[in-house]
Amino acid sequence: CDQGGECQLQDLAVGYGGSESRYKEEKRVVFHKNVGPLISMEEMTRCIHCTRCVRFGQEVAGVMELGMLNRGEHSEITTFVGQTVDSELSGNMIDLC
Repeated sequence: CDQGGECQLQDLAVGYGGSESRYKEEKRVVFHKNVGPLISMEEMTRCIHCTRCVRFGQEVAGVMELGMLNRGEHSEITTFVGQTVDSELSGNMIDLC
């Protein structure tokens, strides 16, 4: 991760995790999605599906622009029915990631 140690997930992994990963499967490949000019979803391979961005939109911004689609290893965070993220406040979602 390019956060360089300023990431809550990294802190938890160091505090509670082992020294190596037990995850043997191939990394998933996520294709670029255009969700509008406010958010870039080019690095979605790093997304761990914590849904912070989805909950921020619903609980803080008051708009449902992002959501979880599909289930299991096929799940992905995307906009509803191919729409774009237009709310200025929703542009702050990327800072939560």
